[in-house]
Amino acid sequence: LMKMETTNGADLMIEIYTASGELLADLVFPENLLSEYEVDGKPVDAVISEVKDDAIQVASMVQKKAAVSNKVKTVMGGKLPKTASNFGLKMLLGLFMVIVGAWVYRKFIVKGA
Repeated sequence: LMKMETTNGADLMIEIYTASGELLADLVFPENLLSEYEVDGKPVDAVISEVKDDAIQVASMVQKKAAVSNKVKTVMGGKLPKTASNFGLKMLLGLFMVIVGAWVYRKFIVKGA
């Protein structure tokens, strides 16, 4: 791509895939956009350097995405919040209170003691 001198009147389409075949990005450069940057049918050096810079940025984003995908713990990529509580202990305490309440009701109300 960097050695290409002309598109011969065709649009330039670039697709970037991961190693597993997942599409990361696709770019379409129309022929008229590319012809604006040509002098005597050859691309200007500034355009080549811009494309190289963009390619370097895309490559760094791909590397960052690959590094992040290995560390993902949730759908959004963050850590789970610390929401654990002593729910079981509170449930047993409530059950104990119901049993004591039933015992007190039976002892003092039903039997009249």
